[in-house]
Amino acid sequence: GAAAEAARAASISRTAGDASSAAMRGADAMLANSSLNCATRSVIVDTSGFGLPVGTPANVEATVECDVALEDLTLVPGMPSTHRVSATMVSPLDTYRGRS
Repeated sequence: GAAAEAARAASISRTAGDASSAAMRGADAMLANSSLNCATRSVIVDTSGFGLPVGTPANVEATVECDVALEDLTLVPGMPSTHRVSATMVSPLDTYRGRS
């Protein structure tokens, strides 16, 4: 899913800044190719592993949240207009590759 792609894309990046951007692009691509109609979405990336010294095992974590629009079902009384779907995935950083 989108969270897995975001975490994978972030984990192969060279820097924490690049990881955040790559995660956003990866999640966007997966959501664009899915059947979810996100009214709003967010991608939260924990890149703190990039701050650990080379040789230390580290991970990157990505959470993707999508407020799915339920416009086709809003005729039902009491039905909210959106429903939040969220997923979090973790991907390892290469232990011996430079980080910044």
